[in-house]
Formats: sequence, structure tokens, C-alpha cells
Amino acid sequence: MLLVILTFPSLVVAIEETAESLLSKVVSNFQIQSYEASALYIRPSGMESINIKREGELEHITFNDNGEHARLISVLNDKEVYQTAHGLSVHHNKVYFNSLRYLNEHLAKSLESYDLFISKNYDQVAGIQTARLSVISKNNDRYSYIYWVDVRNYIILRVDTLNETGELIERMVFTSLTLNHAAERTLPQAVNVENTQASHYYHKNNSKTGQVTFQWLPSNFTISSIQSVYDNKGALSYKLILLTDGFAKIGIYLGHHWHEAKLTRGQQLDAFHVFKPIANKRIISVEGQLPYEILEKVGLNIIFGNNDD
Repeated sequence: MLLVILTFPSLVVAIEETAESLLSKVVSNFQIQSYEASALYIRPSGMESINIKREGELEHITFNDNGEHARLISVLNDKEVYQTAHGLSVHHNKVYFNSLRYLNEHLAKSLESYDLFISKNYDQVAGIQTARLSVISKNNDRYSYIYWVDVRNYIILRVDTLNETGELIERMVFTSLTLNHAAERTLPQAVNVENTQASHYYHKNNSKTGQVTFQWLPSNFTISSIQSVYDNKGALSYKLILLTDGFAKIGIYLGHHWHEAKLTRGQQLDAFHVFKPIANKRIISVEGQLPYEILEKVGLNIIFGNNDD
């Protein structure tokens, strides 16, 4: 529980902030935040620096890897755009999963698997006072997270990812932050994707998995959404089944002609893992920020019927 003391000449008011209310404020401020920041990802496989420009639900992320790729997410326009050295790809109507937003909307379900609390300690990140919001797994089959939150603007300035034994395995930390006023906003509210060289992918929600059966899943994981993804010629590119426990997620990619997650150096130690089993001669990719052994067990326990597409 976070205790904030407001002092005036003849008045002292104590406000008790719960973890649930702090989480709600962080999530509700996603749509109004406007800032520019630099950040570092620190992983066993190496460090990666990024630049972020955010205006409400529009977020432009540039990865500083010799211009290899940038990502522009526009939830307002239901588009997610990737610019790489190989070209431009645009995803329409893609389900954009945000763990904290999902946690806030499915709190009762999430608290079956996680403890949510605020640390009594204060810390500074990039010279800004923060409070620590912790999402700690009750089980040893998933990860835990500690969020350093700017107590004035509710911007997440640092995230530590802890493995199933509580050891730090990944950190994202802001190294600089500049808040923008409304008059200083420069990102367009519409994303121009009329580039004739762009590859377009259209996500269509499904209500059924077809003939896919999960013989084993970690506790409290259920199907959140199912999407079939088509290219601009109308051909099925891949199917995505999204599983969640109310906070963490597992993505099951079936027959992915376009989607191809890269296995990184030191991947066994990073927070994000990929397991690629072969089942009934089908291409499968099981991905998520869970222990590798868990994703492997999920992938080895997927059964396909003869009529699955």
C-alpha cells in the first residue's frame, strides 16, 4: 500500500493508494500520455536501445540497430505498421494485447495466478520519483514483473522481469524522458499506409479453433482470441490462437507463411521464448514470455484433427 502525504499550512491529509487503484490510473493514462523517451533493454542475449515517441494510443518505436526496423502502433486506426530494411508491412484489425490493460480488465481472474502490491520503497528512474507496482506469480511456471511508475504522470519508466525462481532475467529502463504538451504533438492521427510496396495483412476474428485440442495448459490459461490472417491477395497466411491467464500470454501460430519469430543468441536465458514443434506435418510456433519448458510442454500437447485449416 502506498501512503501519500499532502501538506498545507494547517492541514495534513493522508491518502491511501491501493495497488488496484494505481494499476487503474496507469492503464487509464495510456490514452492521454504524450512524451519522447530513450530506453534500454538489458537481456542475457545482449543490450538493445530504442527511442519511443508516444501520443495517446499512437506509439512510434525505433530500434537502434543500424536502421533495421521501426514499429508504429496505432490503436485508434486499428493498424500496426512495421518498417524494416526489407520493406513495409501493415496489419489491419490486429488484436493488440497489453498485459497491464488486460490485468486491469480481468483482475479477479488474474489474481488467481498473481499477487498484486505496491512496494513501500521509493526509487528514482531518469531523475523521476517512482512507486513500484509488483505483479508476482504464485506459481513457478511463469514470470513475475516489477513496474517503476512515475507517481505524477503514471508513465512506466522501468520494468524488471523475474524468472520462476525470482531471479532478474530482463530489464527495460528509461534513460531519458521529455513530456510533450498538446501543442507539441507531431505524430499524425492517421497512419499513411498507401505505399504500393507495402504488404498488407488482414486479421479476421474466429470463434472456433477448428480441430485443435490442447491436452495440457498451465493453470488458468484459456483462449482469449483466435484470428485468421490473410494477405492482400486473400490467401490465408497464418492462424493465431492467443492464450492468457489474465496477464501473461501465449501465442500459437499455425501455418505461418509470413510470421517467423527469430531465435536469438542466449534465447534460453531471455524472457521471450519460442518453441517450434512439428505436429501432423503442420508448422507451429509457440511463443511467449514464459519459461521455455512451459511453452515446450504446451507445444508437445497440441493435437490436430484432419479437418483443421
